[in-house]
Amino acid sequence: MLITRNGLMNSTTPPAELIHVALSTDRNYLQHAGVMIASILCNATDSDQLMIHVIHTDLSDADIDQLQSLAHLCKGQVEIASRKIDGAAFDVFPSLPRVSIATYYRLMLHDIFPECSRLIYLDVDLLVFTSLSALWQTDIQGNVLGAVEMDEQISAEYDGYGLASGVRFNAGVMLLDLAAMRGLPLSKAYDDTMAMLTPTTVADDQKILNHVFAGKVHILPYRWNQDTTVYREDVRFTQYDAAEIADAIKHPAVVHFTGRRKPWMLEKDRHVHAQDYWQYLARTPWRHRGWMQYVKRIFFSSLKKTPGSTYHNQQSQGQ
Repeated sequence: MLITRNGLMNSTTPPAELIHVALSTDRNYLQHAGVMIASILCNATDSDQLMIHVIHTDLSDADIDQLQSLAHLCKGQVEIASRKIDGAAFDVFPSLPRVSIATYYRLMLHDIFPECSRLIYLDVDLLVFTSLSALWQTDIQGNVLGAVEMDEQISAEYDGYGLASGVRFNAGVMLLDLAAMRGLPLSKAYDDTMAMLTPTTVADDQKILNHVFAGKVHILPYRWNQDTTVYREDVRFTQYDAAEIADAIKHPAVVHFTGRRKPWMLEKDRHVHAQDYWQYLARTPWRHRGWMQYVKRIFFSSLKKTPGSTYHNQQSQGQ
């Protein structure tokens, strides 16, 4: 069942006007997927028409109902659709500790959505703070995808894996030209990349994407995928200057909780946007799990004042 704020979306709505957004999740990350969707819907404009596709293998009808119940948060029109796939098709990809096999679904988005020519893919460990219409309308200038550059330190690590040369990108936010992807021999490219990487490192999906699409990537403004590495004192980029980074910190479009600095994890320090996570959680069916924020405040409150901590650097640069 496809739900919208105003009932079923009018079948005469021109498909070109729809903003297609895909995310992949399993039951372990269902709550976070709900929070991420809530952030999209709360920041959509009246004119936005959103089609949100939830890719999964194990969600129940009740799980999907919980996600679809978020539709009332949207000012515009939204459909939240279940896209159940056969997980056995992804058995060829390596199993990673603390990472769901669902992360590999983004390698096959061109096959999962044959009806779409363009698609925004979003990880579920992030928050969206603006309408996605500007991202959707971005001209990726003949490239296969648009994404945000990784910082130089991580890029150097990727260079060490022997990947094809090109600007390294984070795959948590991607604007994809699915039609162009379907014109490439991706199955063979993925197999060859896994064979190349496996003897020396884990062939995770982000390495695979960076190798296969090297030279075919349009670099998006940093505000579309502000990750936690930006708050390191030594962070540097090749595509972004200090002014763009500072502006992204003050006015992020997307905040990505990369690494282990996630609001729901009891870690060394707190993320400056953790409170935003809990505020969006309060708008979802998982609002009763908000008790975790108080545990963190009680037992980890002093860490937010630690000089040089992630939280301290965020506050210093973001205000």
